[in-house]
Amino acid sequence: MSGDNPLVSVLATRGAELINVMVGVLSNLAHSNTKDEARHALASIAVLSKALLPHLGQKLRKKSAYIINTLVHTLTYYTTRLQELAPYLADHCNELLLNVCQSGIECCPDSLSSVIPVLFTRLLPFARESSSVRESTMQIITRVVMCEQQDIQKAVAYLPPFPDTGDYQCLAILSDHHGQLVEVFRGNLMLYDEVESFLALSTEQTNAHSVSHILKLIQNSRSQVKQLYSSPDMEGVTVGHRLTQDLMNLTLSTDEKVALEASKCLGELGPIPFNTPIFHITKEKYPLNPESVQGAVASLIIKTLNMYLTSEHTDIVEAASSSLLSVLSTREGYKALQDMDKKLQVDLAPYIPKHMPKESSTSYTGEELYESEVGRDNVWLSGSSYEEWVICLACTLIGAGCSSEIITHILPVCRVKAEFSAFMLPYIIHATLLADNGRKREVLSREISFFFQQHVEKSKHMSDTGMSNAVDLMCLNKSSIQVLLSVIDYLRAQTPERSFTNSAIRTTSSRLTPWEKNWWLRVNYLQVAQAAHYCGAHFSAILFLHLSCEELEREIRENTDEETDVNSRQIPPLRRLSHLPEDTVLRRLMLQIYSSLGDSDGVEGCGGGSKLTHTTSRAVRCQHRGQWMETLAIHDAANSTFGMITSLQELGFFNTINQMLSRTSAKLSPELSAAQWESAWRLTQWDLDLGKTEEEPHSNGTDGMDEWNFHKHLFHSLQYLRFQEAGGLMHHALQAKKGVISQIRNSRAESSSSVYPLLTQLQILNEVEAASLLLSKAESLDESHRALKELEKLWASKDQPFNVDFRYKEPILAARISVLQSLPATHKSSSTSLLHKTLLSKSMLSRESLRIHGGGCESALQQTARLDVSTSMAWRTRLEEAHVARYKGDSQDAGQILSSLLEEMKGVKLEPEQEEVLCQSLNLYGCILMDSRARSPNTIISQYFNKAVSILESNNSLESKKVLENSYHQLAVYGDKLYHEVHQYLESDTIQAKRENIQRSQEELKRIKNLYNSCTDLAEKKEVHSKNTLLQKNIAIDMQVLKELEVEEQEYIYLALQNYLKCLLVSSEHDLHMHRVVALWLENTEQKVNQLIHEYVSKIKSYKFVPLIYQLVARLKQQNDKNDTFPPILLNLLEQTCKEHPHHCLPVVMALANAHVDDALAKSGGKKSRSQNREITEEDRVQAAKLLVNRLKKTPLLGHVDELERICLAYLTLANWSGPKDKYRPGEKVKISSSQPLMNLGSVDHTAALTRPLPLQPSGYYTPPVIIGLEPICTFVGGINAPKRLTLKTSDGLKQFELLKGKDDIRQDAVMEQVFGIVNELLAKNSETRDRLLSVRTYQVTPLSQKSGLIQWCNNTQAFGEYLIGPNKNSGAHKLYYPNDYTAAVCRELMGKAKGKSLEARYEVFEKILEHFHPVFRHFFFENYPSPHEWYKRRLAYTRSVATNSMVGYVLGLGDRHVENILLDKSTAELIHIDLGIAFELGKILPTPETVPFRLTQDVRDGLGVMGVEGPLRRCCEATLSVLRNSGEVLVTVVEVLRHDPLHQWTLSPHQIARLQENDEEDQEFGCTSSASMADRVVLRVQQKLAGVEDGFARSVSEQVTVLIQQATDLSNLSRLFQGWQPYL
Repeated sequence: MSGDNPLVSVLATRGAELINVMVGVLSNLAHSNTKDEARHALASIAVLSKALLPHLGQKLRKKSAYIINTLVHTLTYYTTRLQELAPYLADHCNELLLNVCQSGIECCPDSLSSVIPVLFTRLLPFARESSSVRESTMQIITRVVMCEQQDIQKAVAYLPPFPDTGDYQCLAILSDHHGQLVEVFRGNLMLYDEVESFLALSTEQTNAHSVSHILKLIQNSRSQVKQLYSSPDMEGVTVGHRLTQDLMNLTLSTDEKVALEASKCLGELGPIPFNTPIFHITKEKYPLNPESVQGAVASLIIKTLNMYLTSEHTDIVEAASSSLLSVLSTREGYKALQDMDKKLQVDLAPYIPKHMPKESSTSYTGEELYESEVGRDNVWLSGSSYEEWVICLACTLIGAGCSSEIITHILPVCRVKAEFSAFMLPYIIHATLLADNGRKREVLSREISFFFQQHVEKSKHMSDTGMSNAVDLMCLNKSSIQVLLSVIDYLRAQTPERSFTNSAIRTTSSRLTPWEKNWWLRVNYLQVAQAAHYCGAHFSAILFLHLSCEELEREIRENTDEETDVNSRQIPPLRRLSHLPEDTVLRRLMLQIYSSLGDSDGVEGCGGGSKLTHTTSRAVRCQHRGQWMETLAIHDAANSTFGMITSLQELGFFNTINQMLSRTSAKLSPELSAAQWESAWRLTQWDLDLGKTEEEPHSNGTDGMDEWNFHKHLFHSLQYLRFQEAGGLMHHALQAKKGVISQIRNSRAESSSSVYPLLTQLQILNEVEAASLLLSKAESLDESHRALKELEKLWASKDQPFNVDFRYKEPILAARISVLQSLPATHKSSSTSLLHKTLLSKSMLSRESLRIHGGGCESALQQTARLDVSTSMAWRTRLEEAHVARYKGDSQDAGQILSSLLEEMKGVKLEPEQEEVLCQSLNLYGCILMDSRARSPNTIISQYFNKAVSILESNNSLESKKVLENSYHQLAVYGDKLYHEVHQYLESDTIQAKRENIQRSQEELKRIKNLYNSCTDLAEKKEVHSKNTLLQKNIAIDMQVLKELEVEEQEYIYLALQNYLKCLLVSSEHDLHMHRVVALWLENTEQKVNQLIHEYVSKIKSYKFVPLIYQLVARLKQQNDKNDTFPPILLNLLEQTCKEHPHHCLPVVMALANAHVDDALAKSGGKKSRSQNREITEEDRVQAAKLLVNRLKKTPLLGHVDELERICLAYLTLANWSGPKDKYRPGEKVKISSSQPLMNLGSVDHTAALTRPLPLQPSGYYTPPVIIGLEPICTFVGGINAPKRLTLKTSDGLKQFELLKGKDDIRQDAVMEQVFGIVNELLAKNSETRDRLLSVRTYQVTPLSQKSGLIQWCNNTQAFGEYLIGPNKNSGAHKLYYPNDYTAAVCRELMGKAKGKSLEARYEVFEKILEHFHPVFRHFFFENYPSPHEWYKRRLAYTRSVATNSMVGYVLGLGDRHVENILLDKSTAELIHIDLGIAFELGKILPTPETVPFRLTQDVRDGLGVMGVEGPLRRCCEATLSVLRNSGEVLVTVVEVLRHDPLHQWTLSPHQIARLQENDEEDQEFGCTSSASMADRVVLRVQQKLAGVEDGFARSVSEQVTVLIQQATDLSNLSRLFQGWQPYL
């Protein structure tokens, strides 16, 4: 065709005509049902292609992306249908497609590259050897893959690997070439990279092969799987989490191959913890800018319509094209596209008008017509299907007038696409409400409220009568409910332009409160919550329940004349509503929701003080506490068969279940039938016929049906495994997978706890199939042995990296046991060893998960005992029996088992494996004897612990090393315990009295000697001599006792230290022992101990000393005594640690060396304070630090040391620079003088940012980004010493803020952050706290000297008080939501005036303040996290943060917790405590003593939700405190290490007191005059707290938490606090 083709000329300038021609011609192919019709359609496309393709690079260049995109999508989609009609038609289609690709490569490769993923996804199935169109397909694939154009090559490189085996051998060469392209453009890919690429694929680009590829990668790269679940993104979501959700969505694919491959992939991953309670990651509709709502909606519409242009349905394509042309013909649509992605603009080029459209004025229907159209109940409630209902509803709302021209233009698409109608419904209603004067809102509110009201009534009726779901009632259709819930969720995120007349919070303020967002529509949120729970939207339901409670409280306030009593405000909101008729519904619904979410903490909060005392509620609470025996008792009393069966399942009593259900003659429900099938496969009862007692399956399917489906088919799969019928096994495994997929389809899978059981089931099925595949090939005994070894290796690879919860790991182990027990006789002998190991693993899992009172341990041990195994295996069984007995509290039985076992091993020549069992037995028996004190310490040490160690030290196996490490650990702990007992005894009153008695006796002895010398009478002299001899003997006896005790003490110190050091040498499992080592060393620096330390220091990896670098550096001193070996050993240790970990250690050493630089700078600057007038005298440790710096300069570290020294001095110079003015406002920016050394650093090669946390590398290999400079502007942040916020630039291109403080000692902050880090380690090791993600937020603190330092700036945070009362203390949320309340300034003034009055008067004042000052912090979550998922997640994170910080702060005596010293992370809602100088209860010695253990004031509690301090807060407090108490020795050790730190401050100076409480009496001294005695008091008090001692009484963890919460919330305690603490906030 000639270059001046008039058709091309017209189409090139008229986009609408091009679209009409393209759509018209291509639709003919869609409507072709015969060969002739298809041939004519293809001929038309050929003519069109011949006309257009030659001009893609010229006249049609701007429209080439649209043309290629449309042709490729259409031609590839209809290939299958054409092949079915006649293969030659599909070949013809491929010829056309080849022409399109050829033209794209030549004229517009960028346009073609964007459709390559779709092209290959659809074409690859036709490249099979058996395909009738293979040759024509291969021509296209080869042309694209072998293309040398770079854009095309890059697009091909990002495709998944091609299949190249079996039916796809023809792709082998292309697959190799693809691999080369991958290497060129993407490098060497790890599993993480491959998964990222997979997640980037759209749904239409994902096929069975791409999922299968990920499956193979996971199977072959098990060691890399852990990386997928580490390093969460900004939202706290890991790649592994996203992969799991993507695969869950793919299981719902209409392509069965894709669904099954995805299910296999999920089974390969298994129930790996996501470390978040929320599974469903949603792309929420973010709040729209109120000023550009139409533009934002237009953008969403354009993006969505663009996707529909390549739909498989021509009616949708036609409607989308028509609507898109109309939308872009409006000014708003045109402007919206101009602001969107350039690629999208290119793709939509034919749709874009040449000129910006004019403003249009559109008239809309009146209110009466709107009422008549929209106000009909049948529009909202009736429909033959969900699709018909949602289309009708959307079209009715648009037709009735939605006040949006753009939305009016999408009506054609709404008529043909139910998904689009549902998507647009929130925007339609929002547009209507924006332009409404009130009447339409009433109509919409009434109809939507009626919908939810009908839902509650109909669902209750259905539940009461047992009727099935009425199909035509849309109020019971989960999809319909979800659509209207999405409307409410979306509206809650949008800001209204005016206040609604029925607002929940009325205010005289002219400013709208964010609370108004919740009332776009006037609905009953309790009914909405019930509907949300019904359709599985549990997070939405929880949020709506909170809104309902808020509304009920408002109604109570409005219906009562008097203000709510202040004391009643101390009660959790949920309990305040207990007198209302809605209370029972509220609590029951909340209990159901939290139970569905698997949130045991939330379940606990639903019970206290409620009317819910009936069986179900009590059973649910016991169930979530893990109290299954109590749960069984409740169900037994209520005669609930299902409840009893569930309890028995959890207890592992499957024989009992089998007996109960096998004797019934009645038909079993699907749930009970599932339990019977599960019991059968667990008990390997393959000959049972269970089909007779089952109810007929329901056609609609339920969760119970799906569970029944899984267990039934798993039973049959294992049955066929027994009979070696692979076909039958695979058939039933497939049916079981389909049952799991059905469960996924029927559940929303919002919470992680609802997903783990499904992943467990899929893993079980994968492992059954894998076992069948491996064992089916094994014919000989050797092959059987190898197959089982391979199976063992496979199982081990899935178990190692993760801490999977008992509930999800136990069924997997049970299935493995059944697999091994169901094997035919040919494999029995080979499988015994693996079966034995698996049974013991199950027993160990049960006892370690504290499930020892169920049937798990007992069943496993009895089955193990029945196996015909080797002697060493039998011994392992008895060892496990002893472990179980000890866990049950029966130490006597455990001791008898071990005694018998050890006796049996005597005189037997042991193999290495048997030696391990012997040593484990010796260790365990030693621990039992240690606890019971049944033998002398020397006997226990020599005959048990030391004996085990001596055997193990000669064995080099990996398992032996683990046992050896445990032996060292047990021996060290025992030695430490004995040392502590002896030490305590030596310090006791008894020994003190003995010492005094010796002293008195010695004085008496002197008098007797004098008397003897002066005595002349022989008889008298003999008597005196007799007394003298007797007294000398008594003194000698007492002295010998003391000496023996002291020798014993030294022996135990040495024993403990030696074994702690050995433990640290062989393993990293007990690295926290280093704190105890350092504490013991610093407390006992005798020659023998120093020699021991010296012996091991060079052997132990230096990174283990880094966490204690502050305390070690603080003990530096010069060697003034040649006999004192402590200084050189410490110096050598620090030198080695600095050389291997310079980024962590050098700044600490440099800070001590620069301790007095501030004073020197002040002197040189001419500004001298009284303290600076004195000569600077360097302490011995400062001189020693300088010596260490000089020694380091003689090592390869010279450049780093010099550079850091220069940078630290530059920082110190700037810290002491006060700028051109004397005083600055907070937030004021100042230019830093160019003469400052920090502005002229020059080249920096070694020094990393001092405030960016750098992970500690055991290898000592670091390549961190280095400092490259500082921005010339600093910001003064407020404070007496004018701290400055700096902006640091680093070599990785990032900028970060850091706070530089001068004239302020921040060393204690650094130490407290160090302690918080240790606490986090302890919390991460405990399953209860780890599962709750409990931790203390930390930040980097780097002292530069004695008076200056750097602090990491916490980004995206604000002070807790700033949100509440604003930066000016007179605004914030309190002023916004309660403008008529007292201001914070008034409250502070009132408290200040009451300061000198009686306690009663201060209490009355405080009570009055609270009457006029209401809590508001709950609004922080409603304002910042409108999405229900985020709201739940962030409020839970806040609650956990409050709990953890409260308990840790209490134990460490952290004070001065006013609202400016607590930061709020606006991203995560977690609290960050700063300014940690008042610790270890120093707050109690202030002029106005602190009377509360932590901050739990009314605003802190307000953020906890309607449960208040009950539920999650209390449970998290108990979990945290339990870990702290169980790890008391570690924490006390940490405090004791600080006790030996001469730099640590145990008292407050008068200046500090004055600064803290605005006290002018700087000469007044508070605290203990002796720092040493204060340190002793601190250690003692920490020990008491960790022992649960409060008010002189020892309490359980639960009781202690109750006491602490009561103290923290007691109004009397709060009224006595310093007014600057602001206890009313």
